[in-house]
Amino acid sequence: MPTDLLYMMERVSLTTEMDLAGLRSMTPNLFERIESNHSQAEALLHLENGKLYEAIEFMTPLLARDEPTMSRSAIDALVILVQALAEPEALKRHVIEATLQRSAELWQDGEPSGFVLWASMVAFVAQGNLVAATRWREHAAGRSDEFGLLARATFELGFGDATRVHEVLVHYPKDAFVRLTHVASVLRAVAWLYRENEERALLEIEAIWREHTAPKLMFFALLFASTELVECLLDASEKYSWRLAEVIDRARGMRLPLMRAQRYPLTESECAVLRGIYDGLTNQAIAEERFVTLGTVRSQIKSIYRKLNVSGREEAIAVALRRELL
Repeated sequence: MPTDLLYMMERVSLTTEMDLAGLRSMTPNLFERIESNHSQAEALLHLENGKLYEAIEFMTPLLARDEPTMSRSAIDALVILVQALAEPEALKRHVIEATLQRSAELWQDGEPSGFVLWASMVAFVAQGNLVAATRWREHAAGRSDEFGLLARATFELGFGDATRVHEVLVHYPKDAFVRLTHVASVLRAVAWLYRENEERALLEIEAIWREHTAPKLMFFALLFASTELVECLLDASEKYSWRLAEVIDRARGMRLPLMRAQRYPLTESECAVLRGIYDGLTNQAIAEERFVTLGTVRSQIKSIYRKLNVSGREEAIAVALRRELL
């Protein structure tokens, strides 16, 4: 067997590509161990095994960097995606946006890579950061690659209109990475539940399971689900094969980033009012600045307090700064 450096680099590159696609995870055994083979996407293997701590630990050397990598590789996207799924509260908005900007500067069209864009959108939704998500949403508009479509669908589920998810994903490429195809199916299922169509949601999961009986990939995809979808699947699990029922049961109680955002999904108007509070404006001054009634401002402030689970201005500002909502 050759042992030169070029051969090893090519092997690592190939294995990493396979793990990004999910090809090595298409085993029928949920608990089967997959050797890392120095894959740079090993953190994804940890996530699909429910080992969030191990995923973060694997990325620790990269998380310690002060600046994004000067390459077009998927490493920056992996760093953001893994942390968004396992530890979103530790992500810093300026680091995410610096990575997006760096990626955009490296491409001729001036747009960030699709993978970086999607991973960042997952992070913004996990943090409930509507301002940053809205700012970068336009970069996903019109994109037809799988990452761009997932970024748009993720935004709609987190902050926009869930009814648009199916419209966005209707042209999802059939030759996309199988790992991402599972995620797209889960996002569709979540959107069907938002539209109060439980039957279609269940059919969406059943369809992808019939197409690819891959427990590890299904578990990974369910990290992008809603609590309601997991509960719905649990209620219907008796009619599924034991392999799928095993996956669903294991997903119970997992941290779900899209749902963590629902604790404080501030609207654009509420974000503007929150900025007024941060600037020290009175309710009357905020109303005059926004050309709305004092009653409207008071109502929005009550909504902000409820969503942030706070009881006053100082506490709201502290939480908003911690969540990087300002």
